[in-house]
Amino acid sequence: MVSTVPDIATVQRSFTRCMKRAAFFDRFYELFMNSHEAIRAKFMHTDMAKQKHLLRHGLSVALMYAEPTRANTIIRNGVERLKTSHRLGGLSIEPWMYDKWLDALILAVKETDPEFSPALDTLWRKAMMPTIEAMRSGYHARL
Repeated sequence: MVSTVPDIATVQRSFTRCMKRAAFFDRFYELFMNSHEAIRAKFMHTDMAKQKHLLRHGLSVALMYAEPTRANTIIRNGVERLKTSHRLGGLSIEPWMYDKWLDALILAVKETDPEFSPALDTLWRKAMMPTIEAMRSGYHARL
């Protein structure tokens, strides 16, 4: 079962504030792609408009997955689909890349959310960990 994240509503409010800023997703991808050459290579032929839409959806799923009372079958299946698409032989997103992803996300939130604080940093990280742990655990799963 997924772990409980205290005060997930605070993170959801932060996410809403970030989404109100048009530059949030652009800034996230700028930070993420500049974090490592191998990550930048993953996006060479990517439709970034579609990718930003997918990220928005994925973050919404991750926030619901972090809260066990909201992680219903639909949300769990959504995380399973992400796990399947990102594993070795799919998008092949290596486990270490999630650290870079999380750091880029937190920095984009910090730059975008006017209410960002060290406590909010911690809440965001805790909220993303159940999904990140699921993604890492599925890397070597068979296709």
